[in-house]
Amino acid sequence: ALAAAAYARVELVEKRGEFAVRGGILDVFPPTEEHPLRVEFWGDDVEEIRYFKVADQRSLEVAEHGLWAPPCRELL
Repeated sequence: ALAAAAYARVELVEKRGEFAVRGGILDVFPPTEEHPLRVEFWGDDVEEIRYFKVADQRSLEVAEHGLWAPPCRELL
């Protein structure tokens, strides 16, 4: 779904419009957010969603509003 919304799959998220998957972790940087988000899964359940810093990949505060990933670009 993220690739269909024009997000690029990468090994390490560094800029808007990228996402990475490592085991039970999804990192995604929506174009509308100041910081990327890290979604931690336990099986099929979301355990936690936190912001993280691009520079050192360390987690920041919990994202209270969850994850909303709008398209990175629109085709007309």
